[in-house]
Amino acid sequence: MIQLKRLFSEVEAVETSDCIVDLPQGARLLVQLKCTPTAIVQVQLKRLTPAQIEPPRPQKTSKLAQAAYQQLVAYAQGKLQVFDLPLAAVGTEFQHQVWQALLQIPYAHKVSYQSLAQAVGCPQGARAIGQANGRNPWPLLVPCHRVIRADGSLGGYSGGLEIKKYLLAHESQMAHPG
Repeated sequence: MIQLKRLFSEVEAVETSDCIVDLPQGARLLVQLKCTPTAIVQVQLKRLTPAQIEPPRPQKTSKLAQAAYQQLVAYAQGKLQVFDLPLAAVGTEFQHQVWQALLQIPYAHKVSYQSLAQAVGCPQGARAIGQANGRNPWPLLVPCHRVIRADGSLGGYSGGLEIKKYLLAHESQMAHPG
């Protein structure tokens, strides 16, 4: 299970590693990981077009980045539903509370911003939930893509709505094949 850790004045060297993850629906994601020696501090997602099929330039990667890449590949293959990686970030108490609640959303399930607000004890805070999701430093690893609007529309996503749509479709397909 993912453990969230707070970063305060700890200053550790941050290494950036890029990896490409292919989802079965034909989406190819560039996943950029920013890692300290002990935790992942940020994930950025970018959908690659067919013209962008070259992998990123080779680089030295940490054991943590390699473990993350292995888990991302297992997720893409439908073999992993919950990531088990150390994460750390600066954030408010409320943001950490929301990010922790995101970890409780089951694979292939969706919840509304409103229901997540109620779950964290802030029933009128759907907009605040959306803002905390937007500041989630680990999209995909902490599954903010599973949060949608009450009317069923997607809402927002830091990696872009196209990636959110792919991730939701991927999880649905893996959880309910055929």
